[in-house]
Amino acid sequence: MNPLSQSPARTSLTRRQRRLVAVVVLVAVQVPLGALSVQASAPERQISAYWPNAGLSVIALALLPRGQRPRLLPALYVVAVLANLVGGRPLDLALALGVVNLVAPLVAVEVLTRGNQDPPPLVALVDLLRLAATAVVGAVVGGLIAGGAVSLVAGGDFGATVRAVMASHGAALLLLVPFAMRPQRFHRRSAGPEVVVQWCSMLAASLVVFGPGHGLPLAFVPFPFLAWGALRLTTREVTVQLLAYGTLISWLTTVGSGPLYEIVEGTGHSPETVGTLLQLNIAAAALIALPLSLVRTQQWLTVERLTAQHDMVSNILDATTGNAILGTTLDARVEFFNIGAERISGRRAEDVVGRASLAAVPSPDGVLRVAVVPGDPPDRSLAERVEEMLARQSPASADWELVRPDGEVRTVSVVVNHRFGDDGTPIGYLGVADDVTDRRRREASIAAALETEKQLVDRLAQVDQTKNDFLATVSHELRTPITSILGYSELLLADDTGTLPPMHQQIVGRIERNGRRLLGLIEDMLTMSQVEVGNVRFDRTPLDLREPVARALETVEPTFAQHGVALVHELGESVKVLGDAEKLERVFANLLSNAAKFSHEGDTVVVRLGVDGDEAVFRVTDTGIGISLEDQAHLFDRFFRAAEAHARAIQGVGLGLPIAASIVAGHQGAIEVESALGRGSTFVVRLPLLTEDDPA
Repeated sequence: MNPLSQSPARTSLTRRQRRLVAVVVLVAVQVPLGALSVQASAPERQISAYWPNAGLSVIALALLPRGQRPRLLPALYVVAVLANLVGGRPLDLALALGVVNLVAPLVAVEVLTRGNQDPPPLVALVDLLRLAATAVVGAVVGGLIAGGAVSLVAGGDFGATVRAVMASHGAALLLLVPFAMRPQRFHRRSAGPEVVVQWCSMLAASLVVFGPGHGLPLAFVPFPFLAWGALRLTTREVTVQLLAYGTLISWLTTVGSGPLYEIVEGTGHSPETVGTLLQLNIAAAALIALPLSLVRTQQWLTVERLTAQHDMVSNILDATTGNAILGTTLDARVEFFNIGAERISGRRAEDVVGRASLAAVPSPDGVLRVAVVPGDPPDRSLAERVEEMLARQSPASADWELVRPDGEVRTVSVVVNHRFGDDGTPIGYLGVADDVTDRRRREASIAAALETEKQLVDRLAQVDQTKNDFLATVSHELRTPITSILGYSELLLADDTGTLPPMHQQIVGRIERNGRRLLGLIEDMLTMSQVEVGNVRFDRTPLDLREPVARALETVEPTFAQHGVALVHELGESVKVLGDAEKLERVFANLLSNAAKFSHEGDTVVVRLGVDGDEAVFRVTDTGIGISLEDQAHLFDRFFRAAEAHARAIQGVGLGLPIAASIVAGHQGAIEVESALGRGSTFVVRLPLLTEDDPA
């Protein structure tokens, strides 16, 4: 594989590798920087005025995971000793001062990170306090160790050494450790030439105050320029500027110029006093610039966040073209008017905001009608109506009528509520309106159509009831003459005197058979009418289901003989149910009659009665013409007849199965059908068995 074709993700260094490289560089540069600091000090000084290694060591330790930090301590000790030796200090003093660069950074980094893996952020003032605590602890530990080392090894002044080391270490930590912390990132507005002017002003002020020949005590003069930078630069840029300022005045003071050197020169103070004052000046500059920078950064971030939120809300409101959003004062003067409000009202926002108000206008139907009225003073009538609405419901919603400039009246659905100020008191109203004119028209049309449909349904119900009453009346009226016809027919057929000719006997027999068929049809129609009006009464008593089944078998024997169909039954043992024997017999007779009519000549119909769990099961199985799936879905509908029944001209009107289903349902049972066209059918009736809880 060509190495040049590898992706950047594989060839670039990882975050951990970059940190290790940075640690190596930070440790390596300590030798030349420390040596320069030692060489820049006066020969009689045993402590450098500026010791950047203190800050660099803390940064190197902070970049490593906590568990790996102790491994870096020997390297920090070695580079500190080498820096002192290269700078010209004796071996014993270099070895003693190396301990300072071993212990003080380790203690300082523990304070900085609080034992965590990564260094903390530099975002808020609390982060600055942690930085200050790190500088103080590192400076105190370093000063005490250095003071003891110098007094024991070189016989130096313990107090002066402690003060000098504390100042140099504290200033180094304040200037350098922020580079290891994570500042807040944000999009700062470009200051342009102002940044260049600020940098030049700060450097010029530092050169003028600390340059040769300027002994006036004006060391504070650069501070305003540093504060200027803190208010205009990012926190990282402020940190870089402080480092530049500290390096510049340290070099100028070390070479023997500036107010600090002039003040101490010629006095009885020790040479370390110059370094102490110098580093205190640098620390003061850091403690002035960094807090200002953090506060200003938070202000910038707050402004950016509020600006982003304002822009987002404005974009959302401007994008909401389907709804009108209005903001008004308490006297209904318009203060906000979005694009949706322009579309619905027919007015432009620049013509309305601050120049017009909403007012109630007379309405003939009593609905609240409003209009956008330009000019002063605003009309309070609408505000009074809104207050009444909000007193009942908050937020309030209602349909208003909006009058457009062209006179057109639109119906709008409005939700209105108070706008509140910072103190919680109402300062105006906020309304959201939606043009529902077309919707309300459609709703009115739908309501009118529904009312018409309801009237039609009521009329159909009346017609159906009239039909049921007619059927019941006709069935009742026809039953009496049909019964008489059947009675006289039976008398004629029962005459054994021989006076009735054979041909007449056949005719009377046909009259009797068709009369019974007509009577059965009348009984079905009468029963169906009673079912539809809910007037079917059941005389349910405990009974053995074999009894109505046996009677039904007797009833249908002539039908089976007429069609040449054999009948096989298995009634088994007693099956107790709570039922109406007469009506159940009718169910069984109907199912048996259907099985005979829809079977082929020579077929056999099997009847079984038994128990399945807590149910009595009556099953009729035939091998006749069967029923299609499409017809099975309508078997129990009134007056429905299967396609095969029509094709074969099988007698019936489609009331037997609906009546049977109604009777079974009245017994809390169910009737099922299993069939396939050309393969026969099985009808199953399930009824609950008699239990002790059933009434006697």
